[in-house]
Amino acid sequence: MAQHSTTHLIEHLLHHAKLNPQVIAIRHKSLGLWREYSWSTLLNKSQYYAAFLHAQHFSRVDRLLILSSPHPEQAALSFAVQALGASIQFFHQDWSDDLVENFHEKDSFLAARFIVVDRLEHAETLAPHFTKDTQIYYIEPALKQQNDDKNQKNARIIALSDVPHEAPIIFEHLSFDDSYAAFIFEKKEHGVKLILDLSHRYLIQEAQNIINVNHIDHTEEAFISRSFSSVGHIRYLWSTWLVAGFTLNIPESLATRDQDRQMIAPTLVLGTKLSYERLYDHILLKLPEKNTVFRQALERYIEQRQKGNLPTFSQKVIFKLFKHSILAELGLSQLKTALIVGEALSEKSQAFFQILGIELQFWDERTRWTRLAEDNLAAQHYVFQ
Repeated sequence: MAQHSTTHLIEHLLHHAKLNPQVIAIRHKSLGLWREYSWSTLLNKSQYYAAFLHAQHFSRVDRLLILSSPHPEQAALSFAVQALGASIQFFHQDWSDDLVENFHEKDSFLAARFIVVDRLEHAETLAPHFTKDTQIYYIEPALKQQNDDKNQKNARIIALSDVPHEAPIIFEHLSFDDSYAAFIFEKKEHGVKLILDLSHRYLIQEAQNIINVNHIDHTEEAFISRSFSSVGHIRYLWSTWLVAGFTLNIPESLATRDQDRQMIAPTLVLGTKLSYERLYDHILLKLPEKNTVFRQALERYIEQRQKGNLPTFSQKVIFKLFKHSILAELGLSQLKTALIVGEALSEKSQAFFQILGIELQFWDERTRWTRLAEDNLAAQHYVFQ
């Protein structure tokens, strides 16, 4: 399928929902079950969320701070925010319960009036740190009754499942500016506050580059096991998914990612040095016991390949059996594209994956962060376009 040439992420959402409304955009595992969300479903959810946010006086100067793990509702809410001309805000680190628990220590320098978290208990942890002008949305249905004190001074807590689906804002009727920031990241290094904005135009250009280099199309089954809170994941997976229109698979948790990957057998995987090194160590644990004939044959095969020599026929057969078994067990038997962002793997690890037939494509995550002046928190900053 030919690429759709636009310069705003929401225009790509509209394109996929119109051209392939029933094609699966996101497959998400929850409570042991895989649930599917088509492009038309995502668009409809996003338009309802946009109407709700507009009724809450959400404007272009507002941002949605995401402190949750990847989820279809999070994606739909993000689209709603961007359609209204505003931005998504992240802390540049992996999402975890600890981030929510210690949020007050982050000394956030971007005012947050709209926040999304995973669960009600996360919202209740954050609420005392904000006034009633702040709204905290939680994704997962609560197992307990929410405290509905109308006179509370803390932030207002809202379940996304309670957002009314009435009079949606139709995105096709809106106009979009591709120079606006789609995502904003903040971090603190050596006591210095830094910020990075990524515009719609820039993200789409990055995505098209990855698509062209790796021959990615709408038929891919992509897999994500980490949060969307790093610059690399937004630049190299979110935007590529939205431009190419393939299916994004989200596991239930980090603990189930290996089993969930086996079920999906993705064709595209994006990870960091940490995730690929973990996978490398996991493969080594699956090698036959030392001093066995099979282990010695495998080691000799790997050694011969690394030296550029030709292994024997028996070594090839044994390695082929091991490779087929381990790739199927890890859910990598259909893998075509393996992207690594940030720090590169060691030469030994990279060579081992290459022997397995997994060619890691390295994408540099270096970006130009801007220092934000302490005496002017509303100062203009660089937008990466």
